[in-house]
Amino acid sequence: MTRRRRLPLLLAAVSLAAGACVPAAPPIDPDAGALDALEPLDLDELQAAAVLRAAREFTVRIRALGCEQLGTGSGFVLDDELIVTNRHVVGEPRDVEISTWDGRTFDARVDGIARDADLAVIRVVGLDLPVATVRDTPAVIGEPVAVIGFPGGGGSTITTGVVLGRTDGPILGEQVPAIRVDAQVLPGNSGGPLIDAEGQVIGVIFALTGPDRDGLAVPVDVLVDRLERQGFTPPSGC
Repeated sequence: MTRRRRLPLLLAAVSLAAGACVPAAPPIDPDAGALDALEPLDLDELQAAAVLRAAREFTVRIRALGCEQLGTGSGFVLDDELIVTNRHVVGEPRDVEISTWDGRTFDARVDGIARDADLAVIRVVGLDLPVATVRDTPAVIGEPVAVIGFPGGGGSTITTGVVLGRTDGPILGEQVPAIRVDAQVLPGNSGGPLIDAEGQVIGVIFALTGPDRDGLAVPVDVLVDRLERQGFTPPSGC
């Protein structure tokens, strides 16, 4: 039986910011990140380590200076220059900066935000990172999953758990369905990928809910739908 963890409620770490530039981020240690919780993925140790390492390499840290606050979160590479994250991570941005697993830093531009889902897409030139694979089948209750991200704006972490279910109605002000998981989610995990045992992305982490503080992810089919029907609009800015 998977043991539930008590989790903090806030995901995207947000603080008041001053000035027009994104404050310097702490360096990323390429060798950091937990690869020790492999058993819940139900894979042999070498296969699990390879899956998690690959996912870690297409996940990025995001720092976005908005009109009145600094937001930190995570995201993942969907195309050569395209990164997916949460709308609430980037907000109405003035400056956006992403950092990669190997310590590189890039300036970024928010291409668009979804008004009806907590999703946003960011454009970065010269990124040169592995690209995530998006699964084309829905999440299944009980299947093992992992959450990859940069909680607290620090180094990357990997936590594991299982799919608890899927909500079909509005939740936390969002009008789209959500996947519930019991993998540990921390402040700054927002926008990071929820992956299956094969390393394919099945959702985008965005919140916690309920008395047990289950993690919530936007299902990847919602992301694909918004991309296909051009459901992202440019941010308005300050």
